Amino acid sequence: MNNFEFELHGRTYKRVPKNIARKIYDAGHPVLFCPCNLNPASPWRPGVTFDNTCKESFEDAAILAEVSNCYDAETGRYLAYYVDTDAMAKVLAPKENPNAATDTAGEA
Repeated sequence: MNNFEFELHGRTYKRVPKNIARKIYDAGHPVLFCPCNLNPASPWRPGVTFDNTCKESFEDAAILAEVSNCYDAETGRYLAYYVDTDAMAKVLAPKENPNAATDTAGEA
């Protein structure tokens, strides 16, 4: 997977693996789906943004985006997933240090 970051509408997006994108989507944050060979910040084809308010499961949203956008070698045959770095920090930070809540409680 290519490490890729870009800024769009004042937010910084980062390319992530599918399992991380699924966690962030399930937490209620938007995920940008884009064919793997295209630049998601391009004004010609920015990709498709889904969040779980659209009542689609992550897999259904990915299938919808893949069928309509990943159809040849030029665009790419699979999706790349991009998430807002702020959302990624909110969703993944508590999992990095599960003892953070108990460490601060024991100091007082």
